[in-house]
Amino acid sequence: AGGEGMAEKVLRINMFGGFAMYYGENAVILNKTGRSKSVRLLQILLLSLKGGISKSELIDNLYGWNDKTDMANRNKNLNNLIYRLKGQLAAGGLPEGEYVEIIDGMCSFKSAIPLELDTQRFEDTVIAARSMGGVKRIRLLSRANEMYRGELLPGNSSEIWFFHKSNYYKELYVETVTALEEEFLRTRDFKSRLRLYARAAAIYPFENWQVKQIRCNLEVYRYEEAMEIY
Repeated sequence: AGGEGMAEKVLRINMFGGFAMYYGENAVILNKTGRSKSVRLLQILLLSLKGGISKSELIDNLYGWNDKTDMANRNKNLNNLIYRLKGQLAAGGLPEGEYVEIIDGMCSFKSAIPLELDTQRFEDTVIAARSMGGVKRIRLLSRANEMYRGELLPGNSSEIWFFHKSNYYKELYVETVTALEEEFLRTRDFKSRLRLYARAAAIYPFENWQVKQIRCNLEVYRYEEAMEIY
């Protein structure tokens, strides 16, 4: 059938600024409610690809800590949820498959389809930049900075597990901003600096990036722009 020209379809998953999945060119639509437990289960597993996550931690995060009453029941709930998720993935357009694997009390997402996650690509790029110098480092930092299209799963940020994950990625993002800012100050590249601050201010409007935007505009005598931001 396919021969050499047939590229394997990839499952692309975006979690910065919101949640979206694409299988090849098609969006995978899971169900009406993005906040359903099965979708949260999927998101937790996708954010725990390296090493998986323990079943008990999953249960605590999906069903709350206070409800310790009946472990057997909670276990059954999780098994039902996993079963439901598999059905949803198939209904959403993915090939039938296991997708969730449990070995020795550890759960992980298992996919026969190659995965491409924006979170993973972003993290790998920032980490790669750390061991580089000169132009290569700046190129990687710029690429990573652009990959960060918004906070991790903003709809889940009130849940402590997701909050910690979100914070981790935010720290990596701020690392790119700080390093690029240093470089643009050194090379007196006002344009790139303004663009850098504008992006950061759009993603985190309450964290004083606007102050840096204003200052940078003033340095190049763009008083009207500075006033507008103010």
